[in-house]
Amino acid sequence: MKQEPAENREEVPIHQGWNSPGFVRGEEVKMGEFLSELRVRIRETHNSLQAAEAAGDEFLADAHASELEDLHRIAVRNGVDISNVT
Repeated sequence: MKQEPAENREEVPIHQGWNSPGFVRGEEVKMGEFLSELRVRIRETHNSLQAAEAAGDEFLADAHASELEDLHRIAVRNGVDISNVT
C-alpha cells in the first residue's frame, strides 16, 4: 500500500473518548451509538451472569464473566466511563 506524502494527509485529532465527537477524514462522527450499545451489552451480560450463578451453572457463569471482562476492557480502551452501568 502506497502512503500519501505528509503534506497531502489530513490531520486527524486524537480521539478523546466515545462521549465526544470524533473526526475521521474531516467528517464529524458521533459515538453515541457505540456508547449505548456497549452499556446495553454490559447490563445484559451482567444480568445473564447473575442468572447463571443463581441457577448454579458454573460453566455459563464463567463464560458470562469472561465476556463481561472483555466488555470492560473495550470500555477502558476507548475511554468510556461504565462506573454506573449494571
